[in-house]
Amino acid sequence: MMLLLFNIENDFYGIDFKFVSEIIPLVNCEKLPGAPDFVTGVINIRGRIIPIIDLSKLLCDKPSRKMLSTRIIIIDNQSSGKFSSIGLIAEKVTEAITCDSNDFQETDIGLGENWKILVYMGKTIRLFEPGSILLKRISGQSESNKLPGGNKID
Repeated sequence: MMLLLFNIENDFYGIDFKFVSEIIPLVNCEKLPGAPDFVTGVINIRGRIIPIIDLSKLLCDKPSRKMLSTRIIIIDNQSSGKFSSIGLIAEKVTEAITCDSNDFQETDIGLGENWKILVYMGKTIRLFEPGSILLKRISGQSESNKLPGGNKID
């Protein structure tokens, strides 16, 4: 498994490259009135309207810092035969690693969220999985399980 590493605040996260369609620099988003505060807005990429979610705002209630290494990670989501994309703002998107999926350990802190954890070169890395409880947290805050732009998360 190949992971793209990024930061939220001072914590390390990784996302499997099989979910990543592209990584783009941080760009200005079109604001959406009435959208939850973690939805930065939408962008247009080659004619596709993509909602952008600030992971730091969602998890830590602080907006992502605008640094040279802050990126928008475009992930693909396919549910019920429909294809959609979502952009995730993350800090320090600078490294990719190769690891084995068996190297991860499951954690359950009793709050309904399970994280898979990997210790790699002294870093504790949380595996970010599209469709996981993390993204369900987003859909629980959006009416009808939809994000702005009509994208649905299952």
